[in-house]
Amino acid sequence: MPRRPRRSAPGWPCSPDWPVPVTTSDPPPLATDPPGRPGEIAERRLHPAYLLISAGQTVRSAIPVAAALAFSPIRWWALGIGGVLVVLGAVTGWWFRRYSVSGQVLRIRSGLLARKEQTVPVHRITALDAHRGLVQRLFGVWGLRVQTPGDGERATVRLACLSGRALDELRAALADPGAGPGRSSPGAAGVPGARPPGEVIARLRTGRLLIAAVTGTSVPLLLAGAAGVWNRLQEILPGSVHRWLRQEILRDLTWLLALALLLLALLGAVLITSLRLARFTLVRDGDRLRISRGLLAQRSGTVIVDRIQAVRMVEGLWRRPFGLCALEVEVAGIGKDRDSERTLFPLLRVTEVPDLLARAVPELVAPLTGVQRVPARARRRYPTLPLLTGVVLSALALLLPGRWAVLAVVPVTVAVLVAWGQVRAAGLARTPQTVTLRWHRVLARHTVSARSPRVQLTHVTTTPFQRRADLAGIRLALSSGRGARLRHLDADTGRALQHTVGRRSRALPAAPTCPAGPTDPPGPAGPTEPTEPTGPTGPAVPAVPHIGPTPATYR
Repeated sequence: MPRRPRRSAPGWPCSPDWPVPVTTSDPPPLATDPPGRPGEIAERRLHPAYLLISAGQTVRSAIPVAAALAFSPIRWWALGIGGVLVVLGAVTGWWFRRYSVSGQVLRIRSGLLARKEQTVPVHRITALDAHRGLVQRLFGVWGLRVQTPGDGERATVRLACLSGRALDELRAALADPGAGPGRSSPGAAGVPGARPPGEVIARLRTGRLLIAAVTGTSVPLLLAGAAGVWNRLQEILPGSVHRWLRQEILRDLTWLLALALLLLALLGAVLITSLRLARFTLVRDGDRLRISRGLLAQRSGTVIVDRIQAVRMVEGLWRRPFGLCALEVEVAGIGKDRDSERTLFPLLRVTEVPDLLARAVPELVAPLTGVQRVPARARRRYPTLPLLTGVVLSALALLLPGRWAVLAVVPVTVAVLVAWGQVRAAGLARTPQTVTLRWHRVLARHTVSARSPRVQLTHVTTTPFQRRADLAGIRLALSSGRGARLRHLDADTGRALQHTVGRRSRALPAAPTCPAGPTDPPGPAGPTEPTEPTGPTGPAVPAVPHIGPTPATYR
């Protein structure tokens, strides 16, 4: 007996009187993508070089155990059994570890007894980081880290050994839905000013590489490390050797040794920076940014432009006088300690920032150089905390014995410089799409331009002293684990940002409509009911208040 057609729910605008086809068989299964479709990868294993590389890593981690067994009477038996286990572990790991991409999902299968399967939706991937060291370069393979927002400092998936061709195929398959290999997504193609796929945006020249090495943090860190090594040697060396060094070497050659130490630190900084940033290249490929760098150990990162939450401009202590800065991006999943993966460009002039952003990320209009300073009554509050901290530290330094009490001058001097930098730096800017904050830390000035809808949390705080001056403090938190903050700004501005930052403009859902079928009875044409009451007797509809410009909606 055929079932009666189900009527629509009360209030539903569709007519329930048209005939509904009744089927007694089960609905057909959902159509699946045919195998071999672009963007799909059949299940496959890693490169066979994984056998040697994995075994080598296991042996390296087992060196302390092997050293302890070297003096055991059963050392040969133990080492033989250990070698067999290492080989079996490498073969088992390579044979049972497979990956595939199907239906916009990355799948990783592994395990012999306890089977493990990881699934990562492609639309949740925020960044890809390909890397290879010297050993991997010998075999011509790459390692890949797949990052998603929920994993913080760790990678969601790690694939140790991929050939260059397999890496390119996997990158293309892990692109956004609708962006096949070598094609950009429709959202990126319609952006005014977007560049064609695969265009090189910028390269780091040799001269700027040397400047980045000299003005970076490597030189102070190397000098601090040398001082720590010298203090450690004073504790280890015999007293006679220590006295001979101080009387015969350091007494006459102090300045020469200090100059030699500085030159060695500069050479070490140039070497470290060259190995890390040599051949730095920024490429815009459709809706993705590709960043490659490295001389011996190479890295090649991929960041989806739509996943970028903010752009950060860092002006270091030694770079600000020369108008130089570094650009970073804030992406969910790339945490605080992974500076190399966040670097958009390591060194450029501040005046070159707008042009580079317009070419690399035209979707993000970031006013990093057009920031307005906070009011004068807010600027007067910034020196309080650093000066108070400097006075306390200087008072404690006066208690040091002998000539060490001279160090009491250092905290006060640093506090004055920090207070002056904070007063001059504090500022903000607001556009319909972004919010920009600028503030000064101890050694650098930071300017963060964040997409308003991508801000995760907005903190507005007021102390009793701030309330008297109608001031407030604000902090923006991003899902990358970092953020931006201003300790003092106008209270009304802080409240306006709290009500606008982090919100999306959403359109009201349209009422469902029903298609007109051939058997629908034609109804009489009646008057159309107005959507709102009109005339003097109709109730007035209050307008929804809006604070600030309307934030843009990002897909």
